[in-house]
Amino acid sequence: MKAYLRFEKTVEQVFDVKKWATFIIINGLMGGKHALRWHNFRCYLNPKTNLLEPVCFDLGTQFKNTGAWHLFSKNMESFYYLF
Repeated sequence: MKAYLRFEKTVEQVFDVKKWATFIIINGLMGGKHALRWHNFRCYLNPKTNLLEPVCFDLGTQFKNTGAWHLFSKNMESFYYLF
C-alpha cells in the first residue's frame, strides 16, 4: 500500500482491480460515498494472489440525497483517481 501511495507500484500490482471495480460501481450506483472514503475502506490481502481486495464495511446509501454516480464529481477521493 505504501508503495502505491508513493507511485512506486501500479494499481494492478497492489489491488484486485476487478473486485475493486465491482465495489466502486455498486457504491456509485447506490450513492454510498461513506464506504469509499479512504479512511473508511477495509482491505483483505488475498494470500493466493497477494493483492488487496475490498471488504464491504460501514456501507450506507445516500441515493435519495445525492443520486448515483457521485464518483464523477471533483470531490472524489484522490486515492481512486488511478483506478
